[in-house]
Amino acid sequence: MIDYPGRCVRSAAAGCTLLALLTLPGRPSLAAGTDEARFEGRHYRGRGDVEYLRLLETARRMFEPDPELQNLSMLYKPSWNGLVEGPTWDAWWIQNSYGTTYSILPLLLEPFITFLQNAQDLWFNQMGDGKRVGAKPPFDWVAPDGCLCDAARPGWIVYKQGDGRVAIHDWGMEFTAAGVVLQSELLLISRDAKAIAHYLPMLERSANFMETRRDLKNNLFLAGPAGNLLAPSYAGWHRPEGTYDKAYLAGLSVMRSRKGCGATALGSTAGIGPPARRGWCWVITGWGGSRMRGGPCAGC
Repeated sequence: MIDYPGRCVRSAAAGCTLLALLTLPGRPSLAAGTDEARFEGRHYRGRGDVEYLRLLETARRMFEPDPELQNLSMLYKPSWNGLVEGPTWDAWWIQNSYGTTYSILPLLLEPFITFLQNAQDLWFNQMGDGKRVGAKPPFDWVAPDGCLCDAARPGWIVYKQGDGRVAIHDWGMEFTAAGVVLQSELLLISRDAKAIAHYLPMLERSANFMETRRDLKNNLFLAGPAGNLLAPSYAGWHRPEGTYDKAYLAGLSVMRSRKGCGATALGSTAGIGPPARRGWCWVITGWGGSRMRGGPCAGC
């Protein structure tokens, strides 16, 4: 048995996260355990696998001030009243914050919700508009409207992956998709109508930017070198003559579908999840066009 005391879970995502943690392969559900040993923590309590509950408690403690553990308060940056990656990484990265933010959002409490929003505002307040110049050379790119970034701080933004062979890098395509997902989740959890009205136009600009990369033949999304979320680990299409061009980036299409679901829930007309799912079925199975309706992709 397990309880999560102290607050109401604010979204279904939190419940799904906890359920997944407790039913990992090779680890039985606590409800099915026979061990009567009991754990009592501030955030978790229950009986069964006490050591596993202790690990959950330790992880949760790191997202609020704690006298013993390194924790989220150590990433507070007074100059922008928000979060920073670290003392030698004086900015807020989309790729580096994505997994942690997405996982903890349903459980995060004030003032960290405000700190996180202020950090993400560094991306959206300086998003590409076709005119704004980014950071100092060699990162002084002028990004298309709606393009988000690798990282940003006040007065400084890098619109492409900043490591590696930056001269051939594409815009931050999956950075943009991930940033939109994170902001959509914040808004969905808050249900703040004023905030939703403020951010929806920005989210739609980013959605329109991503739409410029949709292949209308199969509804998939194209990205060039380093256009992915996780560092410069994607080369796109390596042409026979040695140059690089765009290719179908799985993460971008999947992330765009996730963004579509969030945008639809926020009342935006920009969400287009199902076409991207149909596109992947087209690639995997070879079924395309109207044949999808009667083929193995009918569920899409």
